[in-house]
Amino acid sequence: MEIKAHNFFRPWAPHRIRIYQLMLILGVLITFIPWGGVVAGIFDPRLSYWAWGILIYIPLLVPLFVAWWDAPGENRTQLERAFEFIVIWFPVTASSQITWEIPYLILDALGYMNGAGPENVGLWIWWGYGIVDTRYLTSDPSIFGMECVAVLGGLTLFRAFLQLRKAMQSGDQRNLIAPLWWGFFSLSLMWGVVLIYFIEEIYNGFGNLKYDHYGYAYSFWYVFVFMNIWWAIAPLIALPYTRKIIDYLYRSELARELTSKSVSENPAVVPANKG
Repeated sequence: MEIKAHNFFRPWAPHRIRIYQLMLILGVLITFIPWGGVVAGIFDPRLSYWAWGILIYIPLLVPLFVAWWDAPGENRTQLERAFEFIVIWFPVTASSQITWEIPYLILDALGYMNGAGPENVGLWIWWGYGIVDTRYLTSDPSIFGMECVAVLGGLTLFRAFLQLRKAMQSGDQRNLIAPLWWGFFSLSLMWGVVLIYFIEEIYNGFGNLKYDHYGYAYSFWYVFVFMNIWWAIAPLIALPYTRKIIDYLYRSELARELTSKSVSENPAVVPANKG
């Protein structure tokens, strides 16, 4: 059984690692500098969220494109590039669920989000989104339910990422299978949540969206569409490639077992020592 070989354990190119690290630092700074400025009364809440909503997608999206970028002389297979994309996408999407959705659910359950306004500066990062999609400021039960499922998927996905990184250090490709399966399950779950989010509001005639704070172009096309569409698009790349990688790992392991079995049943003839 001849199978094209893929090496999922080769070191990542230094230029990509540096970009991933830079984007992580940039994401933290882009979030906490304006948030701190809003809390301190230095920055206008609406204008700050407008700027944050645009800038935060630089550190979120850049790594997803960089994962496919080979260094000079590097010759990765398409599946190896896809594997790095998956390893990067797992924590990117999981971190958004853990850092944004979990606090939101707790605050909403405690009643803090219902009717929140610009004076609630500590809630800025959630309030800024809620003044466009008002479901987030009215304790909407469907939103609460969807976000609960998204958080479950995010937590499971982050655990899969940690297991995947551990498996990559082991050098045994069999250890990659389980976390990839968990990742496939989590991404499918979260993709379904995003689709429900869009379909529900489309069916409602976009009645929960308000445009008076930022204008129609930014509120609808950027906040509602652009800030969410990546969670619908990226799984369309990650899910098929995850399936292909899992399929390759199973077939590769089967080929190894068949080869081992063939060798054990037909041992090589060792010449007698005439010495």
